[in-house]
Amino acid sequence: MVNVIYETLRDVYPPKPTYLPEQYPDLTGKTVAITGNSAGIGFQTTKLLLKQNATVIGFNRNPVKTANAFETLIKEVSQETQKTEKEVEERLHSVQIDLGDLTTIKSVEKQLADLKVTKLEYVIFNAGVMQPADGSKSAQGYELQIGTNVLGHHLLSKLLHPYVIKAATPTFQPRVVWLASSAHLISPKDGGINFDSFKDASHCTSVEVYGQSKTGNIYQAYIYGQKYKDQGIISLSVHPGYLSSDLQRTYTAIGKFFIQSILHDAVYGAYTELFASLSPEITTEKNGSYIGPWGNFRTLRDDVEKGLTDGTAQKLWDWADSQVEEYC
Repeated sequence: MVNVIYETLRDVYPPKPTYLPEQYPDLTGKTVAITGNSAGIGFQTTKLLLKQNATVIGFNRNPVKTANAFETLIKEVSQETQKTEKEVEERLHSVQIDLGDLTTIKSVEKQLADLKVTKLEYVIFNAGVMQPADGSKSAQGYELQIGTNVLGHHLLSKLLHPYVIKAATPTFQPRVVWLASSAHLISPKDGGINFDSFKDASHCTSVEVYGQSKTGNIYQAYIYGQKYKDQGIISLSVHPGYLSSDLQRTYTAIGKFFIQSILHDAVYGAYTELFASLSPEITTEKNGSYIGPWGNFRTLRDDVEKGLTDGTAQKLWDWADSQVEEYC
């Protein structure tokens, strides 16, 4: 049985990362799609990928914030790698969508066509909303965290899937990484999902609602991996650790003050995401696994672990499929 206190302490004081940038492969010719890379973990992950010569496509909502972040990325990567700013800029692209509004996501097909993207070797579903103001809703009327973290990424995964399939070869297995959280430990009991709360969050506390959105991402990673493992795709969920990032933007000043004492630099979350994305330790046998900070395979809460195979994960997947169908 998973001990919540023990798992939390492991998250606050994880072992040192064992897979670091000096071990990353050269990613020349590889393309990475990542949501939410204008700040926090996504920014740091993008920076490390660019330094390894990857082409990175960021999917973000705010064009001004994205442009400012990309300007910083181009300058910093150029300075740290001795590459020209133009060379870095040519490998960093922006796709504008709002994960909280399903009507905006279909546009990725045209935007990727304009960028002449034909395949994606890596996809990192990094963006998310955490504990927004009570009553916050997505454009389609879902509780905002379910609408953004789960449904937004679900629709995007369906639209990006053809590009991922095209990247699979007999010698290369594309990877899809879904950002999860230790918050699954405090999601609703009996499987981590309260389906009644998806449009009426009064059925759960705000912490539970965030936790269940992350349980949803864990389930999505597992089902996606099971569906497509025979086609050479590896899908994983990642708990990046307790990090100082843009996720805390909705916290009160007091909340931010107290939580800062246990937070680590966002680059450690990037180490975790890139362990899942790049480590040679990961094979198709690890499909659907849950990875914790800073690149360690971890155990889920017992009922969430059971939910992977008892029909709960599939029910969540089928529900999400039905909700996004008209927007595909």
